[in-house]
Amino acid sequence: MKSKSFTLIELIIIVGIVAVLSGIFLGYYNNFSEEKKLDEGVKKLIDVLNLARTKSLAADLSPQTTCTNFAGYKIEFIGNTYDLIFCCNSSCTGGGRIKIQSYGLPSSVSFLSSSTISFKPLSGETSQATTTITLKNTNINQCYQVTVQASGLVDFNKLTCP
Repeated sequence: MKSKSFTLIELIIIVGIVAVLSGIFLGYYNNFSEEKKLDEGVKKLIDVLNLARTKSLAADLSPQTTCTNFAGYKIEFIGNTYDLIFCCNSSCTGGGRIKIQSYGLPSSVSFLSSSTISFKPLSGETSQATTTITLKNTNINQCYQVTVQASGLVDFNKLTCP
């Protein structure tokens, strides 16, 4: 009488195949989640840039309604964070400077290049010709470049990391 069971060799082979496939899928999942972190950082940055432009276009004085020399909004980059700043004077210093909110990048994402971007009131234009901001995910060596045109329009694209 023959028994209907698996031999030890068959079980070891099946466990080995499952382990190899799990390792492959785990690697793909890790890359996928790192790509999503980079995408999240880029999308949040673009949203904040567009918010600063929109508030400047609308001459939104909600942080300080007594402002008589509104100079727009700007984004300042400090390390791996960036701030949305309300400017009530042309130099955007002292009492004429109000930090609205700070934003941070997801873990493993950092700025390779960045520059302060100022949006002028009522036109939404920037004071620079074209500004580029490069974000990099160091775990998967993938980069995005965010470009802010002089007109205030924001665009992004993937690029080869340096």
